[in-house]
Amino acid sequence: MQVARDALELTFAYVEAFETEAEHLIDTTITDARFDALVTDLFGSTGPDDSPRTQAADHRRRDTLTWLWKDADTLAGIRGTAWAGYQAITEYLDRYAPVRAKADHEAARAIRLLTSDEPAKVKRRAWSALAPA
Repeated sequence: MQVARDALELTFAYVEAFETEAEHLIDTTITDARFDALVTDLFGSTGPDDSPRTQAADHRRRDTLTWLWKDADTLAGIRGTAWAGYQAITEYLDRYAPVRAKADHEAARAIRLLTSDEPAKVKRRAWSALAPA
């Protein structure tokens, strides 16, 4: 019984810490420029020496992330907040990031989320960049 109680205390402590940080993100306003800087920090940027294919991929990613940030219905109630910035990044990774699949891109994204640590790393970096220190 004590082991279960100890485990539950850790869970409750985690939930409380998450809630505190999430509320801070909801209460924190960020600008379009700050969101653009976050995108550049997380995904990098292209330069004139990059291939047209790489530049086009970067352009599509930025267009999708900008649409999520500024116009997506999923962020309507939180737009302009650090929480919306984090949600735009996670929604992009979960629903829109390109995958190498000839068919069923949604299934391929789901498999990538389950089998690759890369999306989770980007999400953690986004959270760290936006959450209070």
